[in-house]
Formats: sequence, C-alpha cells, structure tokens
Amino acid sequence: MPPVTTLPTDVGMIFWFFFAIALVVTAYFVFTELFHWLRFGYMYPLVWIAIPVYLIGIVILIGGMLTGIGAL
Repeated sequence: MPPVTTLPTDVGMIFWFFFAIALVVTAYFVFTELFHWLRFGYMYPLVWIAIPVYLIGIVILIGGMLTGIGAL
C-alpha cells in the first residue's frame, strides 16, 4: 500500500491527528445543527431545503481536507 502523504511518516501522522480532531468536531457540530433543525423544523420550513445542501457541502469539504492531506 503506498504512503498516504509524500511527507515523512511522522509529519504525515501529525496531519492525520489534526484531521481526526477536526472530523470529531465537525461531526459534533453537524449533530447539534441537525438536531436543532429537526427539533424546530416545523417553525422554519426552509430548513428542509437547507439540510441536504448542508450535508452535501460537508461531504465536499471533508473530501477536500482528505485530498489536501494526500497532496502534501
């Protein structure tokens, strides 16, 4: 299996550590945001348009983070 980054292993592992922390923080934020939207969604009908757009954006941003780490 080829290395994930072209950086030395220890530097690449540092990036993966921060990526893992960012992923946990993002997952927590997404959970709280979606919970809030689902709880109060009956008051804000546009939330049903925002949720899929938001989720697609998150997937694109996480993909960008992985691509950026892989390009180092």
